[in-house]
Amino acid sequence: MHFVVAEISATMGALLLMALLILGGGASFAWAFRFPGFIGAAAIERAGIALLCGFACLPVLLDLSCRFGTGAMTALALAATVAGGPALFRGGSFKFNRRHLIWAVLAAFWILGGAAIMIDWPFGPGLAHSFLVIDYVKHAAATWSVAQSGTPPWNPTFYEPGRRAAYYYFFYTLTAVVSLVGGHAGIEARHAAYAGAIMAGFALFALAYQVWRRAGTDEAAGVKDPSRPAGFGMLALLLTTGVDILPVLAFAALSGGKIWFKETGWWNDPVTSWLHSTLIVPHHVAALCAAFVGFIALARPAGGGDVRRTVLAALAFASMAGMSVYIAIGAAVIACVWLILLLCARRWADSVNLTLAGMGAIIVAAPWLNTLLPLFGGDGPPAISIRLRGPLWLDAVFQSDFEGGLARALTMPFFYAIEFGVFGLGAFAFWRKAGRRGLASDLSQVLVIGSAASFIIGSFLRSTVLNNDLGWRVMLFAQIATFTWTLSAARAGAFAGHGAFAASARICLILG
Repeated sequence: MHFVVAEISATMGALLLMALLILGGGASFAWAFRFPGFIGAAAIERAGIALLCGFACLPVLLDLSCRFGTGAMTALALAATVAGGPALFRGGSFKFNRRHLIWAVLAAFWILGGAAIMIDWPFGPGLAHSFLVIDYVKHAAATWSVAQSGTPPWNPTFYEPGRRAAYYYFFYTLTAVVSLVGGHAGIEARHAAYAGAIMAGFALFALAYQVWRRAGTDEAAGVKDPSRPAGFGMLALLLTTGVDILPVLAFAALSGGKIWFKETGWWNDPVTSWLHSTLIVPHHVAALCAAFVGFIALARPAGGGDVRRTVLAALAFASMAGMSVYIAIGAAVIACVWLILLLCARRWADSVNLTLAGMGAIIVAAPWLNTLLPLFGGDGPPAISIRLRGPLWLDAVFQSDFEGGLARALTMPFFYAIEFGVFGLGAFAFWRKAGRRGLASDLSQVLVIGSAASFIIGSFLRSTVLNNDLGWRVMLFAQIATFTWTLSAARAGAFAGHGAFAASARICLILG
């Protein structure tokens, strides 16, 4: 039991350091680059914006500074943290009430529950590993490598003299700083990795709130009182996934209990739950947050028109690429389509800002790209291939490529309906009610473009490195879009009443 107490204590210490780092650093960037609405926001919302901007700006800057050594990276992180303190706490007073107490309890449950899931536990003469251990071996190893060698880091799996790792590692600059600062207090790389996932969960909630509030989906869906709090509904949906439990139980029943999937999503190429993504691949969630920081900074009416916000978007896009190349592929498609729409609307200034943000991201991330790009090519298979989305068991059922491809094409819409569950129904209900009003703002257009990009890329392309991470992670854009539409549809009463549609939506919500 002493081991468990020590692990949780070290994880809580790492979480405190990471919270100070990301909130303080994020507040300094949100203030300096004028993130829309940050200056006049209430205290809690300001903290959420700071969290998003911390994930959006710090990773690429920490990578650049760490090329001069880990001491330079740590110094930059501490300086940004200190500079952001006044910006974070400047503004109106904060009054604690009963609702805040409930949220504090829920936050504590997330922190302690997440830590309990991730750490190892004593079992008999040894340890029982968390079911997330395979991923956290990688997270901890990458954190340790950055802390030991700087950036670009040594390959943490095996050492080749003179060769550095170039895959996305920006997220681990954050966890590396935490392990460096807290090392004398017993905080190690794995504890910093655990803290990174917990903070990514808070960032996801902040992102969901900002996207919902700024996209105008409540107004488009006809919500009678858009000012009504939406926090508990957001939390419920973030803890919900598709109706994957149905095919999992069907496989078990048809096989006489011989086929059980390790995770419910593995019956198909998964659309991972928010909980799964946050705990297992927090770097992809952080990259999604960074992408939307850039889009919000450039979107009108709140964003755009200020060169400082263009700089913010450039930093956000650069950090996003270094945290997840798969999220970056989706974001690049979104930016290209959005640019075409801006040009068609003759919004020349906004088109220039978006172009400059993209060019600035390439310039800021140039040292990383210079390490990454030479590794492409060679005699190995391409990193991305063309292949229809679908589960591996279809290939076992249909022996020929033609029959297997046809089966994937025919089952794909049905499988998507299962994977999205209540979010598919919510999106349908939203667009049935909203119509063209659902495209009223720039951010609402970004959600539509992002959803389309997710389905096109995720349906026809796949990554070939170990798993189909491209097909899995790019779906996060469709997931944040359908989440937002479902939330507003539910607030407009689409799931109320006694009709078949409302009953189906409630069943999908319960099963998810």
